[in-house]
Amino acid sequence: NALNDTRTASSPRAPHLQVSVRHAALRALGEIGAKARPAVPEIVILLPRTNFAIQSAFGVNSVLDGSDGREACRALAAIGPAAELAVPMLRAMLKQSTEPPSELLSDHSLPASTVTVHVENARRAYQVELVRALGNIGNREALPELLSIVQVPHYELQIATATAIWQIDRKQSPAVRAILLPIKSSNDANAAALANQLLNNIPDSP
Repeated sequence: NALNDTRTASSPRAPHLQVSVRHAALRALGEIGAKARPAVPEIVILLPRTNFAIQSAFGVNSVLDGSDGREACRALAAIGPAAELAVPMLRAMLKQSTEPPSELLSDHSLPASTVTVHVENARRAYQVELVRALGNIGNREALPELLSIVQVPHYELQIATATAIWQIDRKQSPAVRAILLPIKSSNDANAAALANQLLNNIPDSP
């Protein structure tokens, strides 16, 4: 099974090849869309794969995150409402992602500040993909987690969350606009432009 093949191999490059195969399989399932519904249980298994690790290549240490989880989210988002079976795990992972990692990296030469920044960036990227998956699937049961995480001061995450809330419940338009209006006035040109674009499509009242 390409999605869950985690066998070790003698070649040091084999694990990276296995990751590439899994990600290719996930992208292919996403392209199939709703017809990939039978594969959803196997995709869900990959959602918790978000551990952080250190890779040493050519004498350089770099921070790697468990991208399996993000790719799984993207596949579920592309499958859409047919991936409703994944909603409980997506909600659980979104709630869990608000807690700092319990185990940080060790046995590396990177400065602690560098590790912290990379871990935080990876965590936010994972949250964004979780939120997008929930929005595309469109299950109202996810609203409590979405309304909670929207308070995180991170523009990309806030915009993704506002979009997901709007996708799930059009009656939430006042709350969604309240999230986006401050971003529209921010100094981040890209975030402001995206917030403005979304606001143009969301009425003042339901």
